[in-house]
Amino acid sequence: MNGKKKKTVLIVDDHRMILELVSEIIEDAGYAAVIVSSGREALQALQDNEPDVMLLDIVMPDMNGFDVLRELKRSSRCAVIACSFDSANSKRALSLGAKAFLTKPYDHQELLDAIAELIGRADTP
Repeated sequence: MNGKKKKTVLIVDDHRMILELVSEIIEDAGYAAVIVSSGREALQALQDNEPDVMLLDIVMPDMNGFDVLRELKRSSRCAVIACSFDSANSKRALSLGAKAFLTKPYDHQELLDAIAELIGRADTP
């Protein structure tokens, strides 16, 4: 590595299998992956890891993705890609500050393209 820190993607989902699969895809693409399984853990991980992008499941027990987005509006500039099996959640997620929305199951390339676009925007002065 040439001294540059790997870009980090925080993956938030309450399904272990999805966490494992998506983290593998992201790491194979050259990013660092941090995985958490709840909205509360996501807010803590934001402070601990300062990720470049967050992939946020909307439908989770405890604290759902909409609640996380509301908190982020106050305290973080991390770009969020919201995701859900229900595409009807897209409008609300985007209105709460998500920069992109993916309907599950999403294509691996679609995910990587969304991450690259958001990281590219963040790197642009």
